[in-house]
Amino acid sequence: MVRFSKVLGVAINDNHEAKEYGTHFIRKGIASFAYSGTTAGLPIVSVCLRWGWSLGGVQDRYFRYESAGDQYLGRVVAGLTVNQSAFAMLPPHFSNPQDHFVIKCVGQIFRRCIMNPICLEY
Repeated sequence: MVRFSKVLGVAINDNHEAKEYGTHFIRKGIASFAYSGTTAGLPIVSVCLRWGWSLGGVQDRYFRYESAGDQYLGRVVAGLTVNQSAFAMLPPHFSNPQDHFVIKCVGQIFRRCIMNPICLEY
């Protein structure tokens, strides 16, 4: 299993200022975007658990993960607009994920990561 920080390093390797970026930078930025990017209240439990933050005390005991909140958060973080019908769209599903055309298209989209041996260690 490869750590996210190694994959991040590969993704921004061309940038000479790559040392300025870190995993905390991305986590904090996404959390800020999630909360400031919509007025359609996100579940605080989903955000805290997704980013590995403690809720503290009684809240850790009684508030639990629920997939609906996590899915909602994922859609907001993906940049989907909450007030548009596209927010409810399902992600792509392929009847045969091993199909040559599907593999070719995924390869074109994620070319840089797929061609790097560090990313293939997953």
